[in-house]
Amino acid sequence: MVGGLPAVTPVATARGLDLPGTALAAIGISMLVYPLVQGRELGWPAWSFALLAGSFPVLAAFGWTQLHRKRTGQATLIEPSVFAPVPDHPAMAGEAQRLLAFAVPDATRYAVQI
Repeated sequence: MVGGLPAVTPVATARGLDLPGTALAAIGISMLVYPLVQGRELGWPAWSFALLAGSFPVLAAFGWTQLHRKRTGQATLIEPSVFAPVPDHPAMAGEAQRLLAFAVPDATRYAVQI
């Protein structure tokens, strides 16, 4: 432990490209972001809600493929352990306060504009 940081060991051992993960991530993020960007401008057509709803199963499939590829020793696009719960740390309380201090006023300001 150096300077309060835990020792880190390299995690990635597999080499290669994760083409299925890349395709699922690109499709899932596109299905999520495009309706959010264009939906209001276009009057929230039905296809925007269909894309939003469809993005969640695609992103879930992405997560499943990442876990499966990690277990089988194949290359992953994102290291699945990034999404593992982190142990409690005193700095996390400060980060949560900072998030609330900036996110809540912005969200309320946006809600008032709608």
